Amino acid sequence: MEDINPYAQGEWLKLEARQDLMPLSSVSKDDTEQSSPPDRILRGPLWNYEERSFLDEILFGWRKLSVYSQILFILEGTPWTPLKPIKSSFVSYLFKNIKKINPDQIALTEIETGRSLTYGELIHNAQSLACGLRWIGILPGQVVAVVSYNSLEAQTMILASLLVGSITALMDVTLNAVDLSTQLRIITPHLLFSEGGKTLSKVEIAMKYMMTTKLPQIVVNSLHNKSKKYFAINQLMREVELNFKPEFRKANPLNPLFILFSSGTTGSAKGVLISERFFMNNRFFFESPYTVGMSHILLTSTPLFWISTLASLVLQFTKGLKTIFLRGSHSEAVLISALHKYKVSIWMTGPASLMDLWNWPVRPNYKYLKVILVSGMNFLVEHFIKVRDELFKGKVHVCQIYGLTETGVLTRSTPRLNKLGSVGEIVSNTKMKVVEEGTGFTLGAYQEGELCFKSQSLMLGYYKNPEATQLMFDSEGFFQTGDLGYYDSQGFVFITGRKKDIIKWRS
Repeated sequence: MEDINPYAQGEWLKLEARQDLMPLSSVSKDDTEQSSPPDRILRGPLWNYEERSFLDEILFGWRKLSVYSQILFILEGTPWTPLKPIKSSFVSYLFKNIKKINPDQIALTEIETGRSLTYGELIHNAQSLACGLRWIGILPGQVVAVVSYNSLEAQTMILASLLVGSITALMDVTLNAVDLSTQLRIITPHLLFSEGGKTLSKVEIAMKYMMTTKLPQIVVNSLHNKSKKYFAINQLMREVELNFKPEFRKANPLNPLFILFSSGTTGSAKGVLISERFFMNNRFFFESPYTVGMSHILLTSTPLFWISTLASLVLQFTKGLKTIFLRGSHSEAVLISALHKYKVSIWMTGPASLMDLWNWPVRPNYKYLKVILVSGMNFLVEHFIKVRDELFKGKVHVCQIYGLTETGVLTRSTPRLNKLGSVGEIVSNTKMKVVEEGTGFTLGAYQEGELCFKSQSLMLGYYKNPEATQLMFDSEGFFQTGDLGYYDSQGFVFITGRKKDIIKWRS
């Protein structure tokens, strides 16, 4: 068959019938003459997830369309702004919200050790540590690196860093010394918070590989055998000043707050600079469909350096939730015990943990569990069904959340809107288009291409790497995810694969 360009003026496309398009009856007779388009136009593997509905024949029709009408194929999430506009910086808003919570309420519990902090203790410790950071010379805008498993001390350090106006870089504690030194050279931190033991030894080796004369100060999360050389975090805490004033910047969505590392498309990891707009424009943190009231107990089993862990931490502080968390790698027995012991109602995790639990011979007691939020990587449909129907007997809502470190949450499923195989609908203040590889043409429903998004929560860019930042955006300002997928007639998004190879960081 002759290879023709299906997108040239005058060719036919099979498109989703929309109310905002003129009805077929209004198209001239010449324009409605049907012709079979090339097979390569229809790429969406709808049959991978469910059988075609007879409604599909009604929802779809033939339409002659100019290339200038592509805007019709851009999906838009609902516009949204907070009911009460945030007049101060988001950091100021966050801490004011924490202070409103009952100070005697448990905020954080470390599952492995059983240690807990109340909200009152958490805010006091964060302020005390912030005074210590000022004492050793940490200034607003400087980078504080956290090389640690999830812990009470690590989360206290994150809050203290926000209080002094520094930028917190969350590092992968499982990296080898060479890769760690590469990332440290990118961000050049003024202070590095580390686990003790093997992690501290690895950090010391990484420092030698940095090949710089200006090394960061090191703070260790507990007393250690090198106390003459480094501070322990408890030694750094100071009495909170009576006139203590946090370094809250003026309200500006571009204020940088965090650096998290991502591989982007291919190649070495890049530091993703996240600003206040990631949180201020995200409905997830203000009107979450997963939490109602303050009685929910949230379990986080994702690594500290994942964007979903950071999101759950902020969600906790805006909603006043009690959070229990796992420090790092865990056994299925510990996880099953925690679900029952702490009466967990919401669990944020990745697909790997769920499949490990499914393979475990002992089934969990999920009496209190209501919702599981799955993020981090693609959740295969057959695995999803096993977890939902076999592991939890269809009594727990398993909701997928799709997003990237660079973009934050892009799509989400909820207990009320959840379609098998889908990662949900696009979130508020977000636009999405599906782009065909090679041509850059915007595709319609059920047509597979690269998923591209424009959002008010996008990163500021890759830290000190404007060239890599520019490569990730197209001429219209859409972020190119490198993920292949499509959307259906109801606006649900499906992930089908990757456009390019990508480095997967270990969890």
